[in-house]
Amino acid sequence: MDKFTITDDDEEKSSIEELDFIFSQAEKQLDESKSSGDLVLNRSTILLGFLVAGITSLTGYILSNTLFIKPTPFDKSCIGLCFYLGYIILRLSLNIRGHKYYTLGSMPKDIFHRWYYYSYGQKEKRLKAIKIKEIKSYQKRIDDNNIINDTRWRVYNHCLNITSCTPIAMNIMYLFFHYCPIL
Repeated sequence: MDKFTITDDDEEKSSIEELDFIFSQAEKQLDESKSSGDLVLNRSTILLGFLVAGITSLTGYILSNTLFIKPTPFDKSCIGLCFYLGYIILRLSLNIRGHKYYTLGSMPKDIFHRWYYYSYGQKEKRLKAIKIKEIKSYQKRIDDNNIINDTRWRVYNHCLNITSCTPIAMNIMYLFFHYCPIL
């Protein structure tokens, strides 16, 4: 990503109204990046719930059907499918682990510095400097949230694609175990 920079000349030329507008847009973008993170977490949790239910059912089936008898090719395919689903669950669990998201607003201790009063004596210059600092801070937060979201969406889409291939994987495993009697 391109690093956001603003020149000293642009800082001087900018008005309070322009900075207010830019800041309001930055707030909207930051809120959107947080909402996207919430959405991918929600979707990942739902998919994970289905996968855990599926692997639990398969494990119950395997234990009840293959504990005391020789497993059939279908039973062996179910065992392979447990490993297949286990991989997806492990991969998808990355999305539900805690991620550090940046939220709206700043702590007063991060804004209210004595430095502003020494460096910018006039009220308007001081207000502009604070707003510009916050705009730059929001841009960094948006960039960081977007990096996290891009990674989480890639993981989710990968897992969703693999999950949609489950019937094909099951058929391939069944054919393999059916025609490979050694296993």
